[in-house]
Amino acid sequence: MSLPIQPGVQPLQLTRVDAPTRVSRPGPVGGVGGASQTEGPREVAGSAFAEQLSELMHTVDATQKQAAVATTNFNEGRSDDIHGTMLALSRANITFRLAASVRNRVLDAYREVMRMGG
Repeated sequence: MSLPIQPGVQPLQLTRVDAPTRVSRPGPVGGVGGASQTEGPREVAGSAFAEQLSELMHTVDATQKQAAVATTNFNEGRSDDIHGTMLALSRANITFRLAASVRNRVLDAYREVMRMGG
């Protein structure tokens, strides 16, 4: 089943961001002299993750605006498309819940890292 996309709204596309596979190797004396091999991949993965979050937030914003316009048009009688209005509202609800879920997962991961470090 394919939902129609309103003009100006990009469909939500999620791509997998793999963690860097290189690991720092300790030097001969407890890590002294070891070269860090993770700086490059971390920057790439970090910026890709930030871009994905930014794209998600833009998608959430666009679907919220689209739902608001559809609702306003229906309420004011400029549209009699209840089906399209309900689809726009459902799409906005789903993208918002996805963003909230991602936020919660990121916060949980941050708290876990902070717990391990302290």
